[in-house]
Formats: sequence, structure tokens, C-alpha cells
Amino acid sequence: MIPALHAHGERVRLRTAARPFEEIVRDVRTPPRWSPVSNPLLDELTNTIEFFVHHEDVRRGQPDWQPRDLDPGLEAALWRSVRATGRLVLRRAGVPATVVSEGYGSFTVGGISDATLSGPPGEVAIYLTGRKENARVSVVGDGLRQARLGF
Repeated sequence: MIPALHAHGERVRLRTAARPFEEIVRDVRTPPRWSPVSNPLLDELTNTIEFFVHHEDVRRGQPDWQPRDLDPGLEAALWRSVRATGRLVLRRAGVPATVVSEGYGSFTVGGISDATLSGPPGEVAIYLTGRKENARVSVVGDGLRQARLGF
């Protein structure tokens, strides 16, 4: 994003990639105190979806992938994150919609709408991150289908 810092960023990326995988995982799991995600509340809101979606990107990039049964605790954590971040995504996209996940609840963004997104929390998260073609959800309303979504 900042051309003058490109060379420095590339050196840092290569140096990081050369480290042992276990060390990189440890650092991701324990961010420095100055990092916003060192706050447990913000960490759950952002990283639960972030890590889940990237894991699913890898899984769904394989031929003949199938949805997996998620642990109820993960589903609940995903729904908490979807409720918070999904509102921001839909507001930014300017799409009035209702988001529903059976057994977890619903929320509406932008007032009365005939657009509805429904599915399990993980699938809704995948849709709201812009991976519409890979999400197993039900979508009613063209505005929701055409909107540019993403966290």
C-alpha cells in the first residue's frame, strides 16, 4: 500500500516465512500487548471469523469438499462474531437485510427489508466475507446477492 515500504515489508515477510511453523503459530496465538487483538473480547470478535474462514478457504478449495459438523461452542462463537461484524458489513454495503440462523437468532440491518440471509453461523460468516459462491446459505433479495461484501 505504501510503495516506499515495499522492500522492507518483503524482507520481513521472507524472514517470517523462514521461521519454524510452530514458532509462527505460537506468535499468532499470543499477540503482543500493544496489539488490539490482545484484548480477549476484540480477539474473539475478529479472529474467530478470520481463522474459521481461512480454514474453510483451504477446505473448500479441494474438489468434492463437504460441509462439516461444527462444535456447538464454535457455532455460538461464530454467531456472536457474525452479529457484531455482520452489521458493519451490511451497513457499509448499503444493504438492508435480515440475517437469520436457526437456533441462534436473527438481526436486521437498515430497517425494513425483504432481503434475508439465512443459514448456520459459519456459512453466514463465509457469505458475509464475500465468498458467496462457497457458502451454503439461503438468500432472498437481489440487493443481497449483488452487494459487495467483505470484512
